[in-house]
Amino acid sequence: MPKIKVHICSVCRRTVPYGMSSYRSPQRLKRSSGTDGTVLHRCTCADHSDSQCYNFCNARRDEGGKMYRPGHWPWLDSYREGRSCIRYRCGLTNTIQDVLNQRPGWVEVKDDGDWDFNWCDVGWLRENFDHSYMEEHVRICHFRNHYELTRKNLMVKNLKRYRKTLEREAGRLEAAKCDFFPCTFVLPSEYHIFVEEFKRSPGSTWIMKPVARSQGKGIFLFRKLKDIIDWKKDGSRSEEQKDEAQVESYVAQRYIENPYLIAVQKTAPDYDPEKGCKWQMQQLRQYLTAKHGFETVQTLFKEIDNIFIRSLLSVQKTIINDKHCFELYGYDILLDQDLKP
Repeated sequence: MPKIKVHICSVCRRTVPYGMSSYRSPQRLKRSSGTDGTVLHRCTCADHSDSQCYNFCNARRDEGGKMYRPGHWPWLDSYREGRSCIRYRCGLTNTIQDVLNQRPGWVEVKDDGDWDFNWCDVGWLRENFDHSYMEEHVRICHFRNHYELTRKNLMVKNLKRYRKTLEREAGRLEAAKCDFFPCTFVLPSEYHIFVEEFKRSPGSTWIMKPVARSQGKGIFLFRKLKDIIDWKKDGSRSEEQKDEAQVESYVAQRYIENPYLIAVQKTAPDYDPEKGCKWQMQQLRQYLTAKHGFETVQTLFKEIDNIFIRSLLSVQKTIINDKHCFELYGYDILLDQDLKP
């Protein structure tokens, strides 16, 4: 391997070809050695005023003048790993920020272009991802088209398509492993199909959920069509009238009327909506095992694992695979009284 001379800014930690060091005064460069004996020159400045450090941070050359792109120098990655901190950016004020603040060796930065790990919201991703160059080592907490699984209407579309593919290629028995989500329609686009299903079981409870909201916002239950008149698809209206009367897309799902309950019902007179608690998974597992037995609970958690796996497989070919991206998904699992998730 040729001896490659670079210098590294002690603040932004990015490398600049040694030949570009003329804009620095010699006394501000410190000579050191990499793990493989490569000569490194480290800039000891403590400010970001020098734009050339950023302009040339990704242009690396060996002594023969050949340019290398990030990721082609694995030995330099090990040098980066030896630095004293990991720079993170967190665009949310929540538990994630508290956890990152408490991690030894993790330092928060505010600059959009000066991080190794970015916990951002989807708005930041949408506005910045396509316009940002990311070095080999950086990580960001969303896939570019994460919404294929996180938006309710797209999730249902992908699950239905995946189930049909399984039935065609592997048979009905394998496709039945996808029968973990209720009968679902997207309104107003599937309103007329929904009405046909609704009339087959009068008196049933349905739940309406906005496709792009979270944390329970906008959700309501209904048993009568008049409660969702705003989502009625009317083919007699003109395009202009449709635009004026356009409503937010919702999914309508048949509600599980016999959910598995522990301790108290929300309709009980002593229920306090201001008081709540969460069990750790181990606590829930112990409770269920004591009440239903080890084998039953083992089967339950295998079925829950199946939900995770099948939902991810349904978008495997759709999600844009980028090595810089990862995603932490949260699942809401509702059990019926027979412990079916």
